[in-house]
Amino acid sequence: MKKFLITTLVGGALFLIPLAFLTWVLTRGFQLMIALVEPIAPYIPVDSVAGIGLVSLLALILLVFVCLITGLLARAKFAQLFYRRSDAVIGAMVPSYIWTKVVLKNLSGEGNDDDFKPVLVTMDDLKQIAFEMERAEDGTVVVFFPGAPEVQSGTVGFVDPERVEPLNTNLLALNNVLRKMGKGGAALLNQKK
Repeated sequence: MKKFLITTLVGGALFLIPLAFLTWVLTRGFQLMIALVEPIAPYIPVDSVAGIGLVSLLALILLVFVCLITGLLARAKFAQLFYRRSDAVIGAMVPSYIWTKVVLKNLSGEGNDDDFKPVLVTMDDLKQIAFEMERAEDGTVVVFFPGAPEVQSGTVGFVDPERVEPLNTNLLALNNVLRKMGKGGAALLNQKK
């Protein structure tokens, strides 16, 4: 019971860290936008629009504009290099960052088939759910065996390719089965490629 409580608390904390960070960044960004807009507010004859304070509304519009410009800049080569480097650093510092990023990409429809490919790995007399991460030059498959119900923690294994069976499912559906500790997993067996 103590181990369950500790792992659940740690899992919850690891899930909340990226959300808290995003909330903190957006809050700080909004505060910065308010500081930029407040000096010009006295020169605008309207105090509020649809019940929303003019300063807050202008700060929100400015924040959305900054996000749009940042998104456009992110497509430039120098920005992509910076992104890859900072992504690697954040991924090393925040364990749940990579998983959260892949799940969000899948939710938005931008998920890549190479990100966490769902597979079944045959091990003696059982088959275990895993994610194919990559393949070595000799054909060895690097897999991540997620925990259940805490999917973000698990173990990494190196297996022969003949032991790996692709699953015809997506990351979100498999994540749902793992969080339910296998409930709904029988349907996965019918979805093998």
